[in-house]
Parts: sequence; structure tokens; C-alpha cells
Amino acid sequence: AHPAQRHEPADRPGHHPVLARDSRRGRAQLPRARGPTADPELGPHAGGIPDHDLLRRPHRDLPGPRHRLDRARPQPHGRRPARHLRPPHPARPLVMSASTPLLAIQGLTLAIAGTPILEGIDLEIGQGEVLGLVGESGSGKSMIALSVMGLAPRGAAHGGRILLGGEDLLAKDEAALCQVRGAEIGMIFQEPMTALNPLKSIGEQVAETAMVHGALGRAEAFALAQETLERVGLPAARFPLTRYPHELSGGQRQRVVIAMAIALRPKLLIADEPTTALDVTTQAQILDLIQRLVREDGMSLLLITHDLGVVAGMAERVAIMRAGNLVEHGTHLRDLSHPYSRALIAASSHAPDRAAVDGDDAATPVLEVREVVRDYALPRTSLFAKPERFRAVDRVSFTIERGENLGLVGESGCGKSTLTRAILALEPLQGGSIAVAGQQVSAETDVARA
Repeated sequence: AHPAQRHEPADRPGHHPVLARDSRRGRAQLPRARGPTADPELGPHAGGIPDHDLLRRPHRDLPGPRHRLDRARPQPHGRRPARHLRPPHPARPLVMSASTPLLAIQGLTLAIAGTPILEGIDLEIGQGEVLGLVGESGSGKSMIALSVMGLAPRGAAHGGRILLGGEDLLAKDEAALCQVRGAEIGMIFQEPMTALNPLKSIGEQVAETAMVHGALGRAEAFALAQETLERVGLPAARFPLTRYPHELSGGQRQRVVIAMAIALRPKLLIADEPTTALDVTTQAQILDLIQRLVREDGMSLLLITHDLGVVAGMAERVAIMRAGNLVEHGTHLRDLSHPYSRALIAASSHAPDRAAVDGDDAATPVLEVREVVRDYALPRTSLFAKPERFRAVDRVSFTIERGENLGLVGESGCGKSTLTRAILALEPLQGGSIAVAGQQVSAETDVARA
């Protein structure tokens, strides 16, 4: 029985016990009688009002905190102390045979406001398999992922079937899909800054997945969040749960998104362009991390990308998308024979043709960078501390001739953008020189402004 109710049976069958009226007493108390009663003993109409009327009256004295063994919060007058919510029913585990594909997309169509987006998509992903979905921007790759997750835009109309372990996801309502998302299917979205909540710490966001889908308490969910963040390379010593997304780099934020997707070890992981806007070094680290997690947890992976090099190194099968249609799929890129597939492969190895430049202009480099140095002043730790400087560009030199292409590559924070701003004379140099078409350029010269 609730602490605010009698421990004895109700006064009359079919009526609720009477609420307590005095927070200092350990048992319930009936209200004072409105008039004299014929029987001095407590009868079925003691107090002059029936129990259900009493429940509707405003009660000013609810049981105190010491009586609330379940630590319910104070409630407004006239309401009982709140009981704890029952944990949601766990999602029914998927039971499949070895021959049954984990995900089967059969004749999937999608139209938004009457405009067709996907037309007759047929795909299968086996248990523990990695499928690469490749196509140019706007081909419909992400729409397939959003349809599987039940997150298609408003106004979308689906056709066909999406079977997860034999159950049609398109036939489920929103409440049933909420039990599937996170528990059975996890998704890594393209841009981590739009996938993460800037007002919540990383610990709260990973723990939220466990609390909503795993029916865990707060302490257990935060413990799981810490363990998952350590699995993705964010140890507690350097990245406490109280960090916010804006305090992390792009690669670190993507690791948090991955932690949210794998917290409950789903059977299917969807990675939608997981390395977008990341530098090449961080891209390799994130892809290695996804590969390791998929292997450790035995997950199936739907890898959506336009990078054929990533697909060649990770996927066991490849599917090619174009204009909302599935062009073809095969076990390897070299097995693809459709003209569009061959054109994609050819475009990935494209090299620009450059003709040699003759004449006097060919002798003068278009851009000449010599021993360029760019330093930044660091904030002082105290009033009497010696000022320190951070060297962002350290004696960099290169030359670009007419008709030549030069690729400047490096990981985040290596100084690429700083050097570019110096070449555009937007920032001063602390050493070296920059010449454009033979003329010296710096932030202080009129040539730069011209």
C-alpha cells in the first residue's frame, strides 16, 4: 500500500482508502464530522461525506517527506504523492535463423508531397554483414536510412516493406518504433553538431539513450555512458561526462554520436556519411573505430557514403544508387558492370589535364612562399606571467607555377587555414615572405589591398 493510505482494508468495498490528513501522524485520519452522528462508533458514513467526495476535496496536509518511502516529490494541494513510473517494457528480442537476413527492404517507394524520391528499392543485409551504399548527392541514400529508422520527413508516403527480423517496420506505430530505435537499430548521422544537443553534456546525451530504451536508472545509465565513451576513445580522465559538444573537436563529437548509437549494442548500425567534414587522419581513425565496434559486437553495418575508397576498404557488398533507383549491387567494386557504376569508379581516379605554359610568364611563379612563420599570442595565466606564443605555421615554403595545381593537405589544426589567410594578406607574418606574380605581399602593403 502507498504510504499515504491505510494499511487496513478500505472502509467499504469498491472505495479507495482515505488519505492522511496530518503529516505528523503515522496513520490515516478521517475528517471531522460535520454534525452529530447517531452511532458513536465509526460507521460507513463517518464524517458525513463519502470517501470519493473526500478524494475531490483540496487536502492541505499531505504526508511529509519521512512518510514517502519512494521519495515522491511534493504535489499540489488535492493530489496524491506521485508514484514512480513503471519502466517501459523492453523491446522483444529478434529471433532469426542463420539464413534469414537481418534487414530486408522489399519494393520500397517514397514520395514527399507527391514527388517520388525512391522507386522500388530491394536490398538485404545479412547478420554481421557490412553493406556499402554508394551514390552521388541527392541519389536517395539518406532517405533509405531515414525510412528504416522511421524518421522520414513530414508528408512522406511509403510503399513496400522494410523487414527487421521478419517484422515490418512500416506497419509499426510511433510508440513501437521508439522501442526499435536505439535498441535494435542505431544510427550515426552526418553532422555531429546537428545530431547533438548543445544544451546537454555528452554524458547526459549518451545516458539518455540507455534510460529511454534500456529502462535503466540514472546511476546505471551514466555508468553505461562512461563505459561506452571509453570504448569509442573518450576516456573519463580527459573527457569527463560534464563536457559539452562545443568543447570538443569535430572528430571527438563524432565519437560521441557513435557512442549514442552503440550504447545498447544494437543489431544493425547505420552510418550515414560518418566522416563528412573530417580531415583525412580523423577519417581514418573514425572508420577504424566503426570497424572495430562492428566486429566486437557482431553488428550488421549499412555504410552510406560517396567515397569509393572507404567502401573498397570496409564493405563486403556494394550497392549503387542513382536518382532514387538502385542501379546494381555486387560483392566488390570490380564486379560492377553498369555504365553508371563504371563512370563513378572512373571519376574517383580522375586527374586534371594541364598544358604547359610557354613564354615569359612561365618563368615567374604565380605564388612563392618562403620560410613563412605565423605566431599567436597566448592568454596570460596571471598578471605577472611571461607572455607566451603559439607557432601555428613554422617556416613553410612552396612554389606554384602557372597552370599547376597544388594540394595542401593536413589534419585539423595543422595550420592550413592560417597559412591561407596569410597568403591573402589577412594576417601579418612573424617571419618569411610571400610573393604573388613576383610582388611581395603582406598585411601591411598596399599591393595586398589592391
